[in-house]
Amino acid sequence: MVLAILSLFYLSNTAAFAATADSVASLKMRAVTLGLQNEREWLLLGHWRKITTGYVSEVDGLKFFLSPNGKHDPLQELSATIDGFFTPSPGRPENEQAQCRFLARRDWLYERLSLDENEFPKLACREFTDWKLKLAAEGVSLVFASSYLGNAASAFGHTFIKFHSHGNASDRDLLNYGVNFYARTGGDGGGAFALYGLLGVYPGFFSLSPYHETLSSYLHLEGRDVWEYRLDLLPHEIERLLNHLLELQQTYFDYFFIDENCSYQILAALEVARPQLHLTDYFFYAVIPADTARLVTRIPGLVSGIRYRPSLATIFRASLEDLSSEELGLVKELVKAENVTPAQARLELISKARRAQILDSAVNFADLLVARTEDHEASQVLRDRDFRLKTIRAQTGVTLAAKDLTPLASRPEQGHDPARAGLGIGSRDGDGFSEFQFRLAYQNLLSSDTGYPPNSHLEAIRPTFRIYHSTGLQLQEFNILDIISIAPTDRFFHPLTWRFDTSLTHLRDLPNQAGLATTTNGGVGYASEPLRGLTLFSFLQGHGDLGPVLPLGYRLGMSLRGELLYRPRTWLRLNAGAEQRWYVEGTTSNFPSFWTAASLSVSRNVELRLDWSQVNGIIEQQAMLYLHFVL
Repeated sequence: MVLAILSLFYLSNTAAFAATADSVASLKMRAVTLGLQNEREWLLLGHWRKITTGYVSEVDGLKFFLSPNGKHDPLQELSATIDGFFTPSPGRPENEQAQCRFLARRDWLYERLSLDENEFPKLACREFTDWKLKLAAEGVSLVFASSYLGNAASAFGHTFIKFHSHGNASDRDLLNYGVNFYARTGGDGGGAFALYGLLGVYPGFFSLSPYHETLSSYLHLEGRDVWEYRLDLLPHEIERLLNHLLELQQTYFDYFFIDENCSYQILAALEVARPQLHLTDYFFYAVIPADTARLVTRIPGLVSGIRYRPSLATIFRASLEDLSSEELGLVKELVKAENVTPAQARLELISKARRAQILDSAVNFADLLVARTEDHEASQVLRDRDFRLKTIRAQTGVTLAAKDLTPLASRPEQGHDPARAGLGIGSRDGDGFSEFQFRLAYQNLLSSDTGYPPNSHLEAIRPTFRIYHSTGLQLQEFNILDIISIAPTDRFFHPLTWRFDTSLTHLRDLPNQAGLATTTNGGVGYASEPLRGLTLFSFLQGHGDLGPVLPLGYRLGMSLRGELLYRPRTWLRLNAGAEQRWYVEGTTSNFPSFWTAASLSVSRNVELRLDWSQVNGIIEQQAMLYLHFVL
């Protein structure tokens, strides 16, 4: 009896939006007559891109299409969509009907075909409607999280979307939601991770979660600063964006690290919200997360406000700036000493205002350690101490002026563009040459770090060509990946400094006529900042070279390397270093290297660089002019 009643209810409900075959056929004819299959809005909704032979959708999950050939044919998908909207699917619940699965498509078709809801009724789609009412989105921000070299997937930064909830005037994170586009990697790492990401092996998904969960991971655990760019979208554009993201949650894209990544897909979704934007058209090949911030700020009227969210690490570092060496030691002792009684006794001898400042730094330090400590028992000890510090801080009764952290971090859109081309001249072992160099992304240690994390160096796909006076044109080097992660140590933290690079190159210790070899180098080390603007760092490295240019076809060795990086001005950077290398397999040779370099930022995207080096007695010097751009 119950089953019969439910069946009657379902049939009456689906019949409400069923249309006659003639009326559906008439709709399809009208849609074709209007050329809806070629309209930008329809192509954006299906993520179709024009290719030589027609169209192809960037969506790779076939459930996203109602036509078997929908991925390649916008017209067939339009026809199947109209059929699906007004021909119910028996036995399927409401939220699985085509109208509810494709809310953005439905709204667009009703608008473009001027459909009468009495003749062509809409399903209520209660599950999604109720959910959107609870979300109550009234604003949208594009969010950029700075790069994090501790995770290869986050090395270029990350972008995602934040929905601001209605009535949340203070913008409390607990009430907002974030939408991420991420690659499901299955825990892969190392070479497999890089290769699969470049080849698009991983599926990419849109996911929606409470904003505070994502923000906490970036700000507290990974120490990444966050910028929120409030977009001036109209209510109907926010509704369209939300409806389209609901459509995309049922499917996936092949995730490519270079182009079809988080940044690209977020921009594509924003184009659906406002088709006049043409955001993805700005990029020919590669899209770097910081590019999205640069792009939206350059479009007049699109960004209505920018909010900086400093990480817990940034807040802690800023709180230490005015403290003496003795006070810095007191901060550490209050948090990490087994017996804090002596530290507390010394604290009582300090003025209340100074005491409050020291306690604020200690609380920030404790909060940071709690966020990064995985051991439950150790974390609980830190939490207890954190609570006691906050209690003592409250007892001081002192209110300190809030520190303005904005000047501590330059916004990502202020930095140079990620791709780079260079042209220059030089000589190697007395042989003059002209050089052309191209780099796909992202940042060089000697380039201006405005808009980039300090001391960052991550370059990918960097071919270099030279025309030697004696031998003519040759490929000098093809660098695949070059990463230097410099993390200065101090009395509070002792992070790992490391580097890795791999390339096909003319080995710098051999005559240029020897030919190309494959080389891979990597190591760990130590870094410090004895003075503001001066960074010292060193590495113990391993080296492996492979190629017919070597007597045995290979060699393995190690080296000790030391460098300094000095930044006397924001537009000037100086570098010098030395290395001693020893090979133990394939050859027993050893040799020293020395180098100096200077880089002058002429403008945001123009850089002049001078280099001199001596490797195994071979001297090389060159002058290069670099131009940064968006690829």
